[in-house]
Amino acid sequence: MSTRVSRRAAVLGSLAAATALSGCGSPAARGLFGVAPPEGQLSYWNMFTGGDGANMVTMQEEYLRSHPDVQLDATVLAWGTPYYTKLTLATSGGAPPDVAAVHLSRLQTLVQADLIQPLNEPLLREHDLAPGRFVPAAVQKSRYDGRLHAVPLDTHPFVLFYNIDVCRRAGLLGSDGRLRPIRGPEQFRSAIAAAARVTGGYGGVVNITKDPSTNWRWFATLYYQLGGRSSPTTAPGSPWTTTSQHGR
Repeated sequence: MSTRVSRRAAVLGSLAAATALSGCGSPAARGLFGVAPPEGQLSYWNMFTGGDGANMVTMQEEYLRSHPDVQLDATVLAWGTPYYTKLTLATSGGAPPDVAAVHLSRLQTLVQADLIQPLNEPLLREHDLAPGRFVPAAVQKSRYDGRLHAVPLDTHPFVLFYNIDVCRRAGLLGSDGRLRPIRGPEQFRSAIAAAARVTGGYGGVVNITKDPSTNWRWFATLYYQLGGRSSPTTAPGSPWTTTSQHGR
């Protein structure tokens, strides 16, 4: 292994966020890269606050109960560009955290900048982190140039909640009292219309948060389910355009 590895971080990513592993000093680095680390010390950077932050603290506490000999230094930094600026500068400067959370959308950029290294898949399997344990789409997104650079941590699915009383009155429940299967856009629109007739208002709503990425995630969900095949693209001097097999 080149001495350059000791100045780089190995980043583990997910569709939304994941962990990053430094090549200079963590216990895991010794196994993955053959680098001798200081014993009992583990630094970890993440950007989780709110409910995500509470869950992460719970995970950290569970880890420490299982590894009482480890001194964990967990740091929460501002989400977004400030976080990645600090992570990049620290890694390039030879002082990265042992573990850091990242978004998979950043993976390609980090690999091309020579800031991360591929993971040792046989070693991951030894520690019950085989790719087969994770959502296939997340694992595929964690690969770059055919090599695994990340272990998925979380994803951002859209979940449908329904009002049982409204759906019963709209005739949308089966004999078991559960929502009947809804297949395809036509059935979905019909179900929403039936619910709207019961409520006298909206048949469904979409959660809106301050995070602007929610709009794009929802757009992409509907776009590809309707048969969209290419990503939205633009050319210099032209408006945004999208193409799909339906011409939508």
